[in-house]
Amino acid sequence: MKDGIELWLLKIKVALEAVLKLMKNWRYIILAIVIGLLFLQFLCWILNLQLLWFLMSSFKLSIGDKINLLASTFSGYLTSLPTPETVAVIVLSLIQGTVIASIIYIARNQGRIETKAFGGSTIASVVTLVSVGCPSCGTSIIAPIVGLFVSGASAGIGESIQYFSIYLGLIVAIYALYSVGKSVANIQAKKQIEA
Repeated sequence: MKDGIELWLLKIKVALEAVLKLMKNWRYIILAIVIGLLFLQFLCWILNLQLLWFLMSSFKLSIGDKINLLASTFSGYLTSLPTPETVAVIVLSLIQGTVIASIIYIARNQGRIETKAFGGSTIASVVTLVSVGCPSCGTSIIAPIVGLFVSGASAGIGESIQYFSIYLGLIVAIYALYSVGKSVANIQAKKQIEA
């Protein structure tokens, strides 16, 4: 049992070290940050994507106005959440960016996408969208489902499920990071042997 735990911890260490080594490449760290910010922006605008498209494609708004609109959305969205959820959403967005940047690295080096990690990243995104990432989505999706089984307490239960869901999404995203980290470690080891 002790050997199994030590092996598991070693795998986690190797996977995370491989991802950290990858993130030392400025291209991948910038890609991870940009994708994380895009994911966070998507969370902010999920209910109003048509409005976002209209505003961003409008010629009446200057580029400065559009940037200000996006920046003010970040600040308004993040200040509306309780602090633990704000931190969780930011960390989740950065993990999502790191996972997708790692998947791009894997695809560039192997010529195929790591489906297990990509699936984990997708699941984490969906769980986040239903939870704190989109509070009204969570309430409008979760409350009626819970209401089928429990009566008037569905709104309160839906809110509790939202708080639970963000952390569940964080756990799934961390597992996706671990999965891609193993693949990144394999690629880095092969490159080191070939060199």
